This record gives sequence, C-alpha cells and structure tokens, in this order.
Amino acid sequence: MGAWTIIVISASAVLLFVLCRKEWRRANKARLVPRMVASAGAVVCLACMGLPIGFTKKKTNTGREILVATGGALNDSMLSFRKNKKPGAPIVEKDAFLSGEKERYDTVHVFGYGFSNDELAMIDGQEIVYHPSPVNAGIVAASWNRQLRKGETLSVQGTYQNETSDPVVLLLIGFNANLDSVNIPAHQTKSFVLQTVPKQNGRALFSLAVRQGKDTIEKEPIPVEVLPAQNVKVMILSASPDFENKFLKDWLSQNGYGVVTKTTISKNKFDRSAFNVSNASPDRITSALLDSFDVVVSDEASLAMLPATERDVVYRQVNSKGMGLIVKSDTIASTREWYTRPFRLFQLPGKQPVHLRLFFRGNENKMLPVEQAQFIRMQNGMQALVQDSASNTVAAVVTEGAGKILFTTLNNTYAWLLSGNNGSYYALWDLLLQKAGRQNTSGSKLSITPALPVLNKPVEVILETPGETVPVVKTANAKPSFAQDPLVPYRWQTRWWPKESGWQTPFVYGDLVYNWYVYEKNDWRYLDGTARMQATENFVMRQQNSRANRVQTGGEEEKPVSPFWFFLPFIICSGFLWLERKIS
Repeated sequence: MGAWTIIVISASAVLLFVLCRKEWRRANKARLVPRMVASAGAVVCLACMGLPIGFTKKKTNTGREILVATGGALNDSMLSFRKNKKPGAPIVEKDAFLSGEKERYDTVHVFGYGFSNDELAMIDGQEIVYHPSPVNAGIVAASWNRQLRKGETLSVQGTYQNETSDPVVLLLIGFNANLDSVNIPAHQTKSFVLQTVPKQNGRALFSLAVRQGKDTIEKEPIPVEVLPAQNVKVMILSASPDFENKFLKDWLSQNGYGVVTKTTISKNKFDRSAFNVSNASPDRITSALLDSFDVVVSDEASLAMLPATERDVVYRQVNSKGMGLIVKSDTIASTREWYTRPFRLFQLPGKQPVHLRLFFRGNENKMLPVEQAQFIRMQNGMQALVQDSASNTVAAVVTEGAGKILFTTLNNTYAWLLSGNNGSYYALWDLLLQKAGRQNTSGSKLSITPALPVLNKPVEVILETPGETVPVVKTANAKPSFAQDPLVPYRWQTRWWPKESGWQTPFVYGDLVYNWYVYEKNDWRYLDGTARMQATENFVMRQQNSRANRVQTGGEEEKPVSPFWFFLPFIICSGFLWLERKIS
C-alpha cells in the first residue's frame, strides 16, 4: 500500500465519520438511514476517484499475425519465413502498418532495421517479434561538434564496420579538398577521429566519404556552423618574463581576445601591456577592474606576491561573481592558499618522462615535451581536463562558489606553436578558458530532436527562456506556436515539419538565431539503422519482461477502471443529500 493510498483512505475515513456524526445529531430524524447511506456512498465514490482502481482480466489472443517490412528488410528472407512458418500472414510496409488497423493483430513480425522510438510509441498491445537485418558495412556511429567558434577544431568521431575483404579509406572533405583521412582494414570494426579547423564563418557543409579503391561507397553530409570568436577578456599575471605567457598573450590578442598583462621585471618594476581592451590598468587589483574580465591566468608566485587585500579581491570575484582563475604550477607549490588547497601534486617514480602523450577534448594522442613532469592527484569534486596516456592528470578544475579554479602543470605549451601544431595549442587553451570562464546562464537556449532531422518527418523544437512569458519565434515567414511545459514553466515546445532538405530558414527568438539542417531519407542510413535496431531490441526486451510477469499471474493483465464510473454515483448521492435538506 503506497503513501497516497494511505492518505486517501485516512482522509475519507475522517470525512465519513464527520458526515455520519452530523446526520446522526440532526434534530430531524426523518430519512436518517437513506441520509447515512448517501453520505457513505458519496465518500466512498470520492475515494475511489482518487485511487488507482483496477481489475484483472484474462488476456485473449485471436492468433492473427502480420509481417512488417522496415528499412533494410530482405524480401527473400520475409517470403521464406512466411512460406515455412506463417503461411497466409499478410506482408505490409512500415508506414502502411502504422497508419492501418494495428489492433487487428496480436503478433507483429518486424523485419529490417525496425522502428524508431516515436514509432514504437504508436504500438500498443501487440507482441513484437524482431528479425533484424545485418548491417553489412558502413558508419554505424558518428558525432561531431555541429556548432563551433572561429578557430576551433571540427572533430568527427565514430565507428566504421568493414565487413568486406578490402580496406577502406574515410575522408573528411570540405570545399572540394581532402582535409583528413583514416584507413580501416578489411574485416574490422574500428573507431576513427577526423579533424580540421574551418577557416570560414557561418554555415558550411562538409562531407564524410568512404572510398574503396577508386569507388566512393558512402558519402554523408556534415553540416557545421562556425560562430565568431567569443569576446573573452583575460588578465595574465606573471612573476617573471617567460615564453609561455609571451606566446599566450600573442595568440589571445591575434584571435580577438581582450588581454591585459602584468609581468614582474624586478622588485617594484613591472611590464604592462593591453590588447583589444581600453581603460584597464593592472597596477592595482580592484573589484571594479576584475568586473570587466572573465578569466585571470596566473602562476602561483604572482598570486603569492599580491598584497593580502588584492588576493581577497580575487577570491571574492571567483567565489561570488563567477570569474575564472587559471593557476599554473611553479616551484613554490604551496597548499595553504585557497587557490591551491584542492590540488595535490606528485611525480612518477624512477626515470622522469621528457615527453607526454596528452589526451583532451578534440585532440587525442598529442605529444608535448616537458622539463619536469608533475601530475595532479584527483579528488572528489574535481574534473580532469587533460591527461596523459596513463590517465595521469595535468589539468583539472574545481568549483569555488559561483566560479571555478583551474590548475595546470603544463608550462611549455608554446612548443606546439614552435612545431607548427597550432590546432592542438588552440584546442587546449580554448578548452581551459571555456571551462574556467564566467558562465552565462541568463540567455535562451533552443534545441531540436531528433539530432538528425529527416525530410518530411516531424521534429520537436524546444525553447528554454529566462522568463515565463509566451515566446514569439519567427522562421520562414511564419510564427510557430509554442506550448508551455506543464512541469518546467521556462520550457516551451512545438512540432515542425520540414518540407525541404538542406539548411533551413533559422529560428529567430530575440538575439538568438538557430540554424539547423535537414537530411535526406537515405543520409546516414547505417547510423539510423543501428539506432532503430537498438530501440526495437530494447522495446522487445521490455515486452518480454512484461510477458513474464503475466505468465506468473496466470496470463492475466490488469485493466484500470475509469473514474467516470464513480463520478456518476457520487453526483447522485450528493444530489440526494442536497435535495433532502431543501425539502426538510
């Protein structure tokens, strides 16, 4: 018996006692018994409307079966199955089955890749028997960053299943040029990563092609939107001149970041510089100064050299106002200060490595020379951002109030720039600045499901807004109507049917412009087939578990009773009590 049932029964018992006591104490004893019965009947009916009342019923089976062909179904296999096992069973296409009289059949034999989750939601009560088709070869998993900032790395990751006797080559193609490639040996299923740094702004369409010899056996679209570089303002504090901060300052200023630097030359002598900012002097660290910066990058020595009052200003900016702090390790390695207390460093025993093979978002297996390798000991509440091949952490972040503290032991990332590996340098520092920077939580957010919208198939458009007023969204000379989520008041959603493939007219809500792409029916067919197979197999597994429960109860299933059947007698009892009091 659940808590809700106990509450309803207890409240009903109290109400029944109060009503019956009231009727018993009435001076007019006429029609006392009918009044007591009507009071009891009204309370019982009211309780039944609030309780999940049901009954068990023997499940009937008419024995009707049907064969449904979904994408990837093999006609010969279906015909052979019907001839040998289900003679006379009709064969229909998926769309015809979903739009027809599904209730006429008890068992549905599904051939091919199966149904999507939305289509499975339309099937109620029929037993599904799944006969999956093999996915012979192709891209069975893929993902990429569909929206990125100017200068960020486009990373296409996935899995290719090669069942042929010849190797294949996966090519990332953009603007009629081969940008990256990877080989997949014969008879192997292998993960792949293809990367490039888009040089254009706005919407672009790349391609992922699969070539075997001179033949292109698969080619899939990869839509990408490149946004302008984010206007992040960074302050760099350095205890002494070094190449790391010099290259970081140059790279930030050349890529449009606002940068202010303060470098200690000698006692009470400093070198100051500013790029892409105005009226920002770092002579004295104040709250008003730090309000205009998103991230402070500093070594431990620079923070230790600040007066206590200025260190307190930095702490309040991080803890209360959400500013980010990136601390680079140095020789002092103090664990008593608030900005280093969460981080414990260690070195590997024995011979120290002179190169680290680093792994981080968007870049894998990147070699970086190091002078003295130090690593961060992971603690609860800490997120690793950059690790080596042995999962030792060299950059991690923790939350400090409203802001974040990021600690890194990497002090010579400029070596990547000297060797021409600009992409890894950009990806690393973009990751660090993004993880540490102020988080903008006041804006609106728009998303679309499914992730790969298909021509002439509905998509769900979901908008999250800071307020609860009805949003006005425009697109393609239309204003779609959004319905408010009953449980999450700041979330709104609508359904949209794309009529053309390719880039769509963007959804516009205030300053938010959302570009999206619609795929042809045959785009990413193996990827879609794998997702449908997984959804159908999960559905069948849930049905089997439900069927096992019915077998344990003798093949019975529980049917709910509509509250309407209790509402009518409730009205009759209540009406009698009202009328009886009027005529008394």
